[in-house]
Amino acid sequence: MIHKLAFFAFLLASALSTTTPARAQWVSTNGPPGNVNALAAVGNTLFAGSSAGIFFLNEGDSSWTATSMTDNVQTLLLSGSNLLAGTTSGVFFANGLDTGWIQSNDSNYDFAFASLGSDLFVGTDNGIFISINDGYTWTPTNYIYDAYALAAIGNDLFAGDYEGGVSVSPDNGNTWTMADNGLPGNDVDAFAVS
Repeated sequence: MIHKLAFFAFLLASALSTTTPARAQWVSTNGPPGNVNALAAVGNTLFAGSSAGIFFLNEGDSSWTATSMTDNVQTLLLSGSNLLAGTTSGVFFANGLDTGWIQSNDSNYDFAFASLGSDLFVGTDNGIFISINDGYTWTPTNYIYDAYALAAIGNDLFAGDYEGGVSVSPDNGNTWTMADNGLPGNDVDAFAVS
């Protein structure tokens, strides 16, 4: 019995050691120019927000095409038929994905977007702002720090910054509670939600 078990273990180890692990295949594209800060997929089209503006790549293409947005783009969000771009000079949106960019009433340095139900949030150098009309207009919440990262989980909105760590709001930004117990530092500039 021990010999059969040892032989089976040998066969299993041999099979596993000769099997090539599956790996993703990456293909280089030509661009886009600038430092890429954000990506958004819309159907078979990939949008890239960079320091040189917004570019798109259709499935099967090998080169990026420039849109009419040329500001320094930090974050992107798809909301309904609008593509929103958070830039160093505020939120812009294009209805129909690139039919011309319109600046909203936000003129802050924008870092991150999140959506919670039908409400949109943008993290800026002047706190967090909320839009209840797909990004056309923005009003401030009660968050006072620079908000570098935003994430929505259930009914909670999370904010990350370099001053206070992580905070959470259960009521669309009206009240905030610290939620960084156990984090090794206070600098938070990204969240990942699955």
